[in-house]
Amino acid sequence: MKTSRMKWLLATALTPIAVGGSVAYARSMCASLGQPQNPSDYSSFSNTDGTIKNTSAVTKRYCVTLPVDSSGTKTVDVMAKGTDTNHNVGCFAKGLHATGYVWSSSTQKFLVSFNISQYIEVQTSVPSSGALLVCCDIGPSSQAEIAQVNYNE
Repeated sequence: MKTSRMKWLLATALTPIAVGGSVAYARSMCASLGQPQNPSDYSSFSNTDGTIKNTSAVTKRYCVTLPVDSSGTKTVDVMAKGTDTNHNVGCFAKGLHATGYVWSSSTQKFLVSFNISQYIEVQTSVPSSGALLVCCDIGPSSQAEIAQVNYNE
């Protein structure tokens, strides 16, 4: 009897951990796993330890495709840094149909503070069998960068 009570207590104590851990999975990716939206802009970006910087004199768009296994609302956090409003970073996310059509798109959000790495959070919805994409307009002259993309699965 003592053994069965111990098993019950152990099962009861571990149940919230097992249930809580299966609710959502967090994923992270280096920004370097993306690509410029315009293929001719490859030479405009540098990659240092997975961090992407725009080395051109004008703002360029860089996108990262994010693997998803389920439909629904997805929150994407992009770690970014800019030196001032002229060297800013602004990001948005899109949920795409399997055929490539846009299902939903977030508004574009920009950094609000400068000279410090911070997250830009955007949110969109992904349809069944769909895909998730995050794009950032990165300011010029290696003074704006994106480092990491975190998102919920």
